[in-house]
Amino acid sequence: MKVLMLIPVLLVIRVMWRRMTASQTEGSIPFPWYILGFVGFAIFNSLVKLSGAVRSAILSFDVFLFTMVMVALGLNTRAERIGESMQAMRIIGSSVVALAFAIGVAYALVQAGISLKAGTALASGTGAAHKMNTVNSEGARLFRSVGCENCSARN
Repeated sequence: MKVLMLIPVLLVIRVMWRRMTASQTEGSIPFPWYILGFVGFAIFNSLVKLSGAVRSAILSFDVFLFTMVMVALGLNTRAERIGESMQAMRIIGSSVVALAFAIGVAYALVQAGISLKAGTALASGTGAAHKMNTVNSEGARLFRSVGCENCSARN
């Protein structure tokens, strides 16, 4: 799905780039033909069932190619040029802040969900755990009268 979402994103970027640079230079941006390869392989993957060994070999080769691309990008990146461009530093800084914010929000939501789940049954006094822990509750009286083996309300 993410490969298919790449197509409209790249086309929108192409249109925006053309509008921004139309006054500066004449000419067109070449069409990114590799998008057709992405679509073709997505369709192929949906239609053809490959064996596990072939699929594993393709995935291993894919990891190798991805590693080679990352190495090539790293070899062409100069650290001093990143430091010269304040715009790059702003992008990196805002990305770190956005990532920290997203992690904080996710952590807070998980903690709120855990405390809400645990607190609903015990704090409200309506949960089954609260009723079973009370000595004079209906569950405790049932247990004393019929015993555990005859009790139909098991945890």
